[in-house]
Amino acid sequence: MNQSGLCLSKVLRFYKINVEKLIVVYDDITLDVGGLKLATTGGNGGHNGIKDILKYAGGGFVRFRVGIGGKKHPEMDLADHVLGKITENERVIFMEKVNEFIVGLKLVVDKGANLAMNSLNRKKKNNDTDKR
Repeated sequence: MNQSGLCLSKVLRFYKINVEKLIVVYDDITLDVGGLKLATTGGNGGHNGIKDILKYAGGGFVRFRVGIGGKKHPEMDLADHVLGKITENERVIFMEKVNEFIVGLKLVVDKGANLAMNSLNRKKKNNDTDKR
């Protein structure tokens, strides 16, 4: 993922696909485990893969961010956190959310990014938030 931008830009050019048609699904440590957020603009947020895609393919693609939560311990290496084994509790959360992720992707494909963002990025009421 960290160095996927060059290859991805070549695929887009070869198939004559505009970068705005691209949906990139990736992990986000700033979202709670199982959280979901969509965007079509912005910076790389410290994500090396997104940084590389922006460098080589440009912006405007759909960013389908899936929360993995922050590091469990401040001294933990970020790569160890991102690439490490998930806990049983995290696995349960992801399994509960998998249908929401699929519905979200289908909404982007069928109805477009703007409608999907308006629907999926709504702030949940406090009693709807599930922070495990």
